[in-house]
Amino acid sequence: LPDYDPDCRGVETFGGTDLERGSFCAAQNREYVTARTLADAALNADRDSFDRTVRAHRGRGALRGRAERLEPLADGDAGRFLTRVRSELVESPHATLRFLRRFLERLEIQDGDVRSNYRRTLLVLGGLLAEQSSELSGGLARNARGLEEHIVALLEGMPNATPDDTMRDRARALSPRTEVYAC
Repeated sequence: LPDYDPDCRGVETFGGTDLERGSFCAAQNREYVTARTLADAALNADRDSFDRTVRAHRGRGALRGRAERLEPLADGDAGRFLTRVRSELVESPHATLRFLRRFLERLEIQDGDVRSNYRRTLLVLGGLLAEQSSELSGGLARNARGLEEHIVALLEGMPNATPDDTMRDRARALSPRTEVYAC
């Protein structure tokens, strides 16, 4: 996702008339909302919403690239997503690590059920990052290790519930000492 700037501080660097600056600010905010909607649709495997968001976006650039990266998830195909990430980590590690940071930040704020659906994907992604961080140097290696730590934190924050668990089992999984209190 692009960074959201509610005060539109970046408009000072744009220059131009007040009308032009206002249009620039509106376009910036529209891009943020579009990117957020696109990521949410992909993470929830909502192909219809994903396609509508892509069609509604006019333009090229970073948002189109994110759409291409997230497209397999819109179909629920984590394997294809991971294959794409693996190849992009080799071709363009800086851009891919930046994308993955934003991807993990977006995944982190999803509902618990959505996050839990990505448990296996996160495990494989952590392995890919560990493998790649040994081949990277300097800041890229530090970024990759930071993403690995982020993945570990996400995984540790997930309950160990399975789809067959009862509500009581799920409640216990959320409790640090597996206790449940009824009122």
